[in-house]
Amino acid sequence: MTEPPLAPTLSICIPTYNRAALLATALESVLSQAQADVEVVVCDNASRDDTALVVETFSRRGLNVRYFKWRENVGFDRNLLQCVSMAAGQYCWLLGDDDALEEGAVEKLRHLLTSEPTGVCTGVQYYESDLKTKRSRNSIVYCAGTTHFVDPVACFSTLGNAFGFMSSQIVNRSIWNMVLASFDAESHLNGYIHLHVIARMVFLRPDWYYFDDKLISCRTGNDSAATEGMLKRMDLDLKNYSDVVGEVYGNNPVVKDKVMKMLLKEYSNSQIIIVKLQKGANLKYITDTFMLMKKYYSSYSSFWLTSVPILLTPNAVLIAARDLKKRMAR
Repeated sequence: MTEPPLAPTLSICIPTYNRAALLATALESVLSQAQADVEVVVCDNASRDDTALVVETFSRRGLNVRYFKWRENVGFDRNLLQCVSMAAGQYCWLLGDDDALEEGAVEKLRHLLTSEPTGVCTGVQYYESDLKTKRSRNSIVYCAGTTHFVDPVACFSTLGNAFGFMSSQIVNRSIWNMVLASFDAESHLNGYIHLHVIARMVFLRPDWYYFDDKLISCRTGNDSAATEGMLKRMDLDLKNYSDVVGEVYGNNPVVKDKVMKMLLKEYSNSQIIIVKLQKGANLKYITDTFMLMKKYYSSYSSFWLTSVPILLTPNAVLIAARDLKKRMAR
């Protein structure tokens, strides 16, 4: 008698749109380490490129992959939700189509899943846009070594900013579905649905691991470089984190203080520097960015002592400082 197929332990869930070449790199990283209990789910947001052909090619090469394509673009959030809803694994690794798994990532993750936690957040290795050249920038270290969180306030106040990067999140599918059944996801479909669901998962069942090994290859430099796009991204970041802290954690001062300070230091200030180094920080950008950041950060001294001086520093000065740093590093 033929044994029934093994139910997958892990589903690699990849929402994608018009990134066939990048998706191929992501799938290649999975194929090289996938075992019988690992499946891949690709949800295609009505791509007009060769995405379907890429998926078919990997299926023929032996990758256990399921593919769904929308008739029209439904937005990132609905595409991600569809991807997880199609998964059969006990756990879902939410992988961006432009990122990849580091070598041996699946095997390193396995031992953490045996205790059936609510989720795992992993370390990240940053690369240039070719996903081959490692960047000097290190992954943000949220904890020293592997850390097990069983308190929701401690967990989200420490890892809140890490939860925004989808590709480093592995979630318990049943608890993900439990959360979706209990809150109005439709009102949170603005590009960060994973953050809203994970925040509620942590609150509902605080059993989360931070694994400091770098299991994810993150491709940098592929966000919109337009000034308006970067400002819109910052607005999205700040609004969603502010909403989560308020809705889920009741503006708990410990959570709010740690999450917003980390967001300011690691994301908002970095976004300003990126725009200025690209000579995109005109007077309108500086004014609009100041007003946006002031709305969320005005009570933090680091905003006035760090962010404002960065905003006011001429583009040319920052560019010269960057070039000098590069020359000194040679």
